[in-house]
Amino acid sequence: MSHFQRNVTVGASAALSAVLGTIHAFSVFISQWESLPGADRASVSLVYSIALVSLTLAVLFGYRLYHRIPPFAIFALVGVLSAIGLTMSAGMSSVASLYFTYGLVFGDIGDSQTTQRESMKPMRSNKPD
Repeated sequence: MSHFQRNVTVGASAALSAVLGTIHAFSVFISQWESLPGADRASVSLVYSIALVSLTLAVLFGYRLYHRIPPFAIFALVGVLSAIGLTMSAGMSSVASLYFTYGLVFGDIGDSQTTQRESMKPMRSNKPD
């Protein structure tokens, strides 16, 4: 891998990590989502819990799929699906729909693939390119 390719990879990874880190900025959304019909603090907090549980399960069991997909494809898929999950979450009118859009689409699909790929790095050989 050339010096330029490495710099682009590091820059793109940093940008994606910044976006995916928003899963932990969940508290910013709480007050707006509590205004949804039938929503209270417990039901809205469950959205974040679902996101973290689905992230954990996908990281633990997703390795069978993730190591078969090229890194660029994972990176593109993560970016697109995370954007879809967050965009859909912004327009939801019920807490139940947030369980799917934020909890599963954004939490599971987006973060888990990146986390899984990063966790595999220490297991790879440290041979120079």
